[in-house]
Amino acid sequence: ISLAIFEGEWTLTRGRHRIIQLLRAFLPAQPPTLIHGSDDYFLWRTSADTAPSQFSASKTSIWFKFGIPKHAFHAWVSVRGRLPKLGNESDESRDHIYLSCSYSRSVWDSFFTQTSFNQPYTFGEVIRWVHHSTPPGKIRTICKLVMQAVFYALWNERNKRFHTSVARHPQLIIKEIQIILKANLYGMDQNVGNTNRISSVRSNPGDRYLHLWFQNFPS
Repeated sequence: ISLAIFEGEWTLTRGRHRIIQLLRAFLPAQPPTLIHGSDDYFLWRTSADTAPSQFSASKTSIWFKFGIPKHAFHAWVSVRGRLPKLGNESDESRDHIYLSCSYSRSVWDSFFTQTSFNQPYTFGEVIRWVHHSTPPGKIRTICKLVMQAVFYALWNERNKRFHTSVARHPQLIIKEIQIILKANLYGMDQNVGNTNRISSVRSNPGDRYLHLWFQNFPS
């Protein structure tokens, strides 16, 4: 808020827009004392009953650099439990749609055929898996991308069945996910490579995202 205070006074515009007026109404009459040399930080509150706290995208499995926006948004809605359901049917639970039905299970199984990771079997286990069961760094980023891509593809398949009554073979979903992720990983490597060339840092080919993908996941 340091940019909104000058010489101990608020420096708000004199506009009469209702949002500006609402903002003025909620601000304290006396601006807080600024600590020079320290940066502003934002506090987030998820509900009126919880205390505000700092948010860090690096500590979540949803928002991170190189994430695919539509996959990330869908995963965020899923984690928040806000996906629309077809009534109160038992087979509309997150665990069933994403993990426990035979169709979903076959998609998940395909990504664990050549890894040493502990395979998750519930929605909660998937979230814990990307945080604690995978090594930090690029491998964890790839695992987050896999999680979000599988969630998105399975939900998309669920919706297509609802509207067209046509079911696709799991292998088509798997191949679609692989193509999307490999294209994204290639772009990530190009981005990192351009950054390294600018800074004169030599990259190890074995540490590239795409190399790690072929090393740990089916192609």
